[in-house]
Amino acid sequence: MSLYNVGNVGAMPTYCRFNTQFFVDVTFFHLIPGTIVFNWLVLDDVNSESDHRCVLYDVVEPLMHFPRAVVRCR
Repeated sequence: MSLYNVGNVGAMPTYCRFNTQFFVDVTFFHLIPGTIVFNWLVLDDVNSESDHRCVLYDVVEPLMHFPRAVVRCR
């Protein structure tokens, strides 16, 4: 078992500039036992004012009763 997990799922590039697209942004996470990270998604319809697209994912921690959405924009 690795120390860190990679959250990236799917085929949507995280970096787009002119006619170039790459998968350069990687989401690493370290889980506290019982924590779940799911629904990792690149938001291509949000203007981030950057070459990097926003990433959305949900986190459920051991003592939470509902998911918390996390949006990361670079």
